[in-house]
Amino acid sequence: MSRQLKVFCIATAICLSLMICSTNASAKSIAMGTGGLKGVYYPVGKAIAKLFNGKIQGTKIEVLSTQGSVQNIGDLISGKVGLGICSGRCCR
Repeated sequence: MSRQLKVFCIATAICLSLMICSTNASAKSIAMGTGGLKGVYYPVGKAIAKLFNGKIQGTKIEVLSTQGSVQNIGDLISGKVGLGICSGRCCR
């Protein structure tokens, strides 16, 4: 596993843990912006959701197909999603 992927997975786990710890007792759905259905981000998002769904009681990650990094950042800022996958290049 590449170093970047390890860092990404650890950062995702930390973010999810913080989000889940701050929720109330009711069930919570967290939308995750990924990328196109035929791209790389969508299956990565599905894999992340599979890791966490069912393991954290009362929380479900819903994977959304988006147009990619730029849309995911915009959706995070606007509150449409709680998580989003993006490349480091679009943050420069």
